[in-house]
Amino acid sequence: MQDGTDMTMTETYQMEGANLKVVANANSSFGEWAETYLFDKQ
Repeated sequence: MQDGTDMTMTETYQMEGANLKVVANANSSFGEWAETYLFDKQ
């Protein structure tokens, strides 16, 4: 990052039935966020 700090990102992939679930987390000196994605099999 431009301010010289570190960013840590983690992604976890899981199967929930026939669907793919992705849980993403990140944190840095700017703050933190978490998102969850669920991909439906079609």
